Amino acid sequence: MVLDGLVGRILNSRPSVLKTRPGMALAAGVPYDTGRVAVFESLAAHLRSNPLPMPFAVATTAEARRNFAFLESSFSNFIEGTEFDVQEARGFVLDGKPIEHRPKDSHDIIGVFEQALSPTWSTLTLPAGEPVLEQMRARHRHQMERRPEVNPGEFKFKSKRAGNTEFVRPDMVRGTLIEGSKLLASVPSGTARAMFAMFLTAEVHPFDDGNGRLARLVMNAELSAANGCRIIVPTLYREQYLDCLRVLTRDANPVPFLKAMQYIHDWTARFDYQDLDQVIAEMTKCHAFERSLVQFQLLTPGQTQADPT
Repeated sequence: MVLDGLVGRILNSRPSVLKTRPGMALAAGVPYDTGRVAVFESLAAHLRSNPLPMPFAVATTAEARRNFAFLESSFSNFIEGTEFDVQEARGFVLDGKPIEHRPKDSHDIIGVFEQALSPTWSTLTLPAGEPVLEQMRARHRHQMERRPEVNPGEFKFKSKRAGNTEFVRPDMVRGTLIEGSKLLASVPSGTARAMFAMFLTAEVHPFDDGNGRLARLVMNAELSAANGCRIIVPTLYREQYLDCLRVLTRDANPVPFLKAMQYIHDWTARFDYQDLDQVIAEMTKCHAFERSLVQFQLLTPGQTQADPT
């Protein structure tokens, strides 16, 4: 009889009392991924007990912010396979040159650039609970508006995989975002909350496309809201970045991920973004635009050779 009551309540055909959070969420029509929420809770606990430094914003003029937003968008899209030479991207994003080929790819970069630069988006932090759903949808709708085939602003209808990782099931996207976002307020603002917001978005993977770019945008919004330096993930750092995310996903171990992100956060804050030609030249010297970890190591400004390790 107890089992019948539980099943009936879940199916909304019989009254019963569901005392567990997952059971109540399922009965309310917003089931969530309990395994993922457990990882979110573990990450939040780690972030509460291990303070993270936050480099302050270095792009403080209108010109520097514009240059930074361009580089942030260019690199963020490159990571996801939208690959343009930096000077070609500069032409259609900053110089107003006509987009003569790959118009959808070009608008992907422009969409991220606009959210990285506009005060409407750049400091818009994630809310907790149900409001997180509409903000996520609005961000994605704006970001991917030129790609109707990926359903801009609509949560995914089919399960998504990356290698051996299967992301949150479509029917659990809403509930997992709601439950995960409730932990945001418990995490210190600044770097810690930025890391949590990014992982929450990346791990749920709520849309058909654009999830990685969206995750980095919500991360950087948390940083900008706290007057912190936003983070650029250069091309050469792509594999370290993704590998550390996988470790957190599979082993619930946040240490490699947070160590890697602190490194790249410090790296980003070491450049002067006032002159775009100069910062592109400096990043080129640091191998930021390279792909091969066998041939290159990411250098910091002023570093002339790789570490012997």
